[in-house]
Amino acid sequence: MEECAVILRKACSKPQELKLVVAGGGTGGHCNPAVAIIEELKSIYPVRVLWIGTGRDAELRAIKDIGCDHQVLQVLPIQGVGLFKKLYAFFTLPEPIFRAATYLLKFKPDIVLGVGSYVSGPVIVAAWLLNIPCAIQEQNVVPGTANKLSAKFARKIFVTFEDTIKYFPSHKCIVTGNPIRKRLLNIRSSIFRHFNDPPVLLIVGGSQGSREVNKKGAQAVVDLWEQGLHVKVIHQTGSSDYDFVMESYKKAVSKGFAEEDMFEVYPYIHKMENVYSRADLVLCRAGASTIAELTAIGLPSILIPFPHAAERHQELNAELLVKKGAAIMTDSGPLKLSNLIKDIIFDPNKLKTMAQAALELGKRDAARQIALQLLEMGRKGEVTV
Repeated sequence: MEECAVILRKACSKPQELKLVVAGGGTGGHCNPAVAIIEELKSIYPVRVLWIGTGRDAELRAIKDIGCDHQVLQVLPIQGVGLFKKLYAFFTLPEPIFRAATYLLKFKPDIVLGVGSYVSGPVIVAAWLLNIPCAIQEQNVVPGTANKLSAKFARKIFVTFEDTIKYFPSHKCIVTGNPIRKRLLNIRSSIFRHFNDPPVLLIVGGSQGSREVNKKGAQAVVDLWEQGLHVKVIHQTGSSDYDFVMESYKKAVSKGFAEEDMFEVYPYIHKMENVYSRADLVLCRAGASTIAELTAIGLPSILIPFPHAAERHQELNAELLVKKGAAIMTDSGPLKLSNLIKDIIFDPNKLKTMAQAALELGKRDAARQIALQLLEMGRKGEVTV
């Protein structure tokens, strides 16, 4: 609280609002931490925000309720493309840098925060050229290409994991954890409550769903039902897999393996706190935002990392939880997966041990740490725009 008071006293010398640009987005993994930071900033100081992003659905959903201006910046991707496209993308970079500069000159921000994705790079470079203080926030163990390239232009780098420091100039790095939204922090961890009867399995493949997680997860649940084991499932499928997952569960019910109230299927869950609070075990990918949520809340998990993630970052994220006993990582088929679920979800002692391990890894004050650092950066000196 003393640190907060000092920064607020400095900030109050300039009564006008803080003007923040957030650059990046496109996926929930990039957007959700930024939204958490914005919410925290707004809780302690007047803030106006301009989000410069991709315009994708996950981004638009994320920023819908936080009250910010929005601009779309067209940038060609560098990661995951062939040599010719990579070279072409580099040669075309001056145009998005110039356009980003026009957005910054018009908005006149005090501070710019890059949260990753190929949109963030040109905005960070433009901010550096205009002498606007900028920082970046990295969610994963191994940083993405945009943040690696942006690091030299940033004054501070907020990282989720200690292991990430080796990829950046260490003197700029601050280990904060990955920010999550306040409404998720209000959930009581499963180690502080009685477990459900029947136990509840939450299956979620990320903001857009995952075909692999959906197929393996649905089949594993049906296998458990066929064994006469009562497991309730809450399943977020993404829009493209909703019908086949729903049909899988309905077919099992029609054969008498389960009752209709044993499954809930949604294309997208807007308020994850409503289902996290009911879950005993989570089957999911290992994206950075998901990992941050599981550890902040204290939820046991079975992780199926996305195998094509850049720099194997999902696998490395998962390994950190596995080493501490908070999760199990697998790429097994449905039969072995159903055995894994059964071994954990019907064992309250194992659930509590994993939940405690997850909670010990969680960093619940990440958003506040970053918000205070940004407020201090944005309120030092005059901005030369």
